[in-house]
Amino acid sequence: MPTIHRLDEVASTQQVARALLDEGAEHGTLVVARRQTAGRGRLARAWQSGEGGLWLSMVVRGSLPAARAPRLTLGAAALTLEALDVLGAHAAVKWPNDLVLPHAVPAARLGPWRKLGGVLLEAVLIEPGHLEGAVLRSAVLGLGLNVRTPPGGFAEELQDVAIALDTAGLSLDVDTVLGALAAPLQTRLLDVIDDTVFAGTLAFLRARSATLGMRVEVDGIAGLAERLDDEGALCVRDDGGVLHTVRAGDVQCMV
Repeated sequence: MPTIHRLDEVASTQQVARALLDEGAEHGTLVVARRQTAGRGRLARAWQSGEGGLWLSMVVRGSLPAARAPRLTLGAAALTLEALDVLGAHAAVKWPNDLVLPHAVPAARLGPWRKLGGVLLEAVLIEPGHLEGAVLRSAVLGLGLNVRTPPGGFAEELQDVAIALDTAGLSLDVDTVLGALAAPLQTRLLDVIDDTVFAGTLAFLRARSATLGMRVEVDGIAGLAERLDDEGALCVRDDGGVLHTVRAGDVQCMV
């Protein structure tokens, strides 16, 4: 199996994994840190990532049309849900990359959910193409999961948004969660390049979606999150009946 680099504290596991990729690290190489001092999520948002969470990044090497890169994010989300199922946590995905657990009190942007973690894919090498289009050769995949509630609780701005596995009644340590997740990510992530495998991944994510069937707002479009298309894009039908296909964006549930 590829190497797992375990570190005490880093600014960002993404940065370390990127450096290892540049040095020739093989696909599946993992960087795991006890703490991050400059963790981040999508849209350059800061991510509280102190001790008690699983903070990892993985070197990704492959060859797929760059337009299909979102498959890797969706595939990682599905593999994480499967690993959490084995551990006893029935989580869901808020499209496209937030891992969430149900909560009795609706929250702004999340509806009846709280954020457990998230997936972040950052492309490193994209080769330009002509007839076939650009090709993604390498990337760094980041994953963060709140395993235990931080000492003193989450930061004030996250108290009504975030949740940890221990809050949901699962007393697990970080190594246990890593043990359930590392091998599937290292050995199965690139399987989503195959259309048949990806179709199965989409079927699973549709069944485990925290977004479909919800009234949402994304990129100025408000309406019903109706379905995921065959490439995993979100289809939102607005109040005028027009169906919009959203390939990337920050979805907010309207409660």
